[in-house]
Amino acid sequence: MMIAHGSAFGTSVPVVMKFCDRGESFKRALEGTTSALESLRKEIAEELRDHVSSFLATQPRVASVILSVDGKTPYEERPANPTESEAYRDTIHKYATKRVETLGAYHALIVARDAWSYWARMLGWLVYFFWVWELAVLVLLAAFGKMGGYKIPAWVLVASAVPSVMGLVTTAAALAAAMHWQDRILDERRKHEKL
Repeated sequence: MMIAHGSAFGTSVPVVMKFCDRGESFKRALEGTTSALESLRKEIAEELRDHVSSFLATQPRVASVILSVDGKTPYEERPANPTESEAYRDTIHKYATKRVETLGAYHALIVARDAWSYWARMLGWLVYFFWVWELAVLVLLAAFGKMGGYKIPAWVLVASAVPSVMGLVTTAAALAAAMHWQDRILDERRKHEKL
């Protein structure tokens, strides 16, 4: 059993180095996503600005001063705020309806990025905890079994393997989830950026 835990620990060391590095690997992984989001954001902002500008250009901007009957007390009538009007809401609705694919792509990319980030972080922690578990079991088995001369009962050896197997299964599940969301990111980027 010590050989199994030693092998698992030895194999997990480079995996820990890869998945627990949050700096460069996250930066590289999210670089393309960030540029795609910026491109979509710019496209949405420019089109929305053009769409709303044409509406706002038709709205009165100057307040009209009305004098009272005595001619001394001016009353200023201000135009209504155009952004609170039904026509403004209709303008926004028309834009959103017309550009639903772009807005949907932006939303899908944000959801995929956030989900990938979650599962990539989860994967890093699971790999780290697996590595710590294997190290602890290896040290305890070596200290008590080999160096201490104690006979370790078979049930302890089997029980030490259960968390290891569970760690491998949950790590594999987190890896699958992270890969799924990374594929979704790539799909969304391909649709929009024509990679």
